[in-house]
Amino acid sequence: MAKLPKTLRLREEAYTMSAAHHPMTVRQIYYQLVSGQVIKNNLSQYHAVSKALVDARLDGQIPWH
Repeated sequence: MAKLPKTLRLREEAYTMSAAHHPMTVRQIYYQLVSGQVIKNNLSQYHAVSKALVDARLDGQIPWH
């Protein structure tokens, strides 16, 4: 299934952050995205980040470790 541009941007930003500050938890990546004004600070966005990170790991874009 094709990813939405918003999801792709989220994955790219998360990858860039995790590569620069490896290792990072979902929560750390989430707050970096919030502070960078990539996403808003709310529960639905936290779940979106979590899902995007799992999908990126399953696709091999972000390593599990």
